[in-house]
Amino acid sequence: MSMEYQFVGQNMELTEPLKNYARKRTEKLLKYLSLDEDQVANMKIKMEVEGERQKIDLQLNGVGEFFEGQAETPDMYASIDLAVDKLARQLRRYHDRVTDHRKKDLNGPNRKLASKVFSLAEERDDGDEEESEIIRRQTLTAKPMSVEEAVLQMENLGYNFFVFTNQVTEDINVVYQRNDGNYGVIETGH
Repeated sequence: MSMEYQFVGQNMELTEPLKNYARKRTEKLLKYLSLDEDQVANMKIKMEVEGERQKIDLQLNGVGEFFEGQAETPDMYASIDLAVDKLARQLRRYHDRVTDHRKKDLNGPNRKLASKVFSLAEERDDGDEEESEIIRRQTLTAKPMSVEEAVLQMENLGYNFFVFTNQVTEDINVVYQRNDGNYGVIETGH
């Protein structure tokens, strides 16, 4: 098990000491991933300077697992520390949940989650017609996983939806958190 790094710098020069510090701080995160010895995790580290703000975005992609941590401080080393700490909390929480779910047979029926999963047809249309603009675009790979694993990924990332490939049907699905706190699943068809 190892980590491959991709560094991106905006409005700044990425020095070797800065890269080495980021590598050293993030390599410890591997212990939380469920990787075999021959598998490789990918870490994209984007550092950006905007005036006095030193921003960092860490994107960790394990095999079927995606985590993200962001931070912004006046010092890039402090930003790295903060983002790594956020990522470590996510990974610990995910690791604990997956371990608990596996003890309860993650691939078997999960009655608690099943009672919270509803179809999109139950959603109400609010009728709000406000013009919106796309302010961020992100490309992702929809990894094969169960609905339960997708909900865990969504919660760990702090998102209110998550796109994935359903490992049973091999179709693209979306899980989302409803306003009432329950979960919904959007299933695509052929």
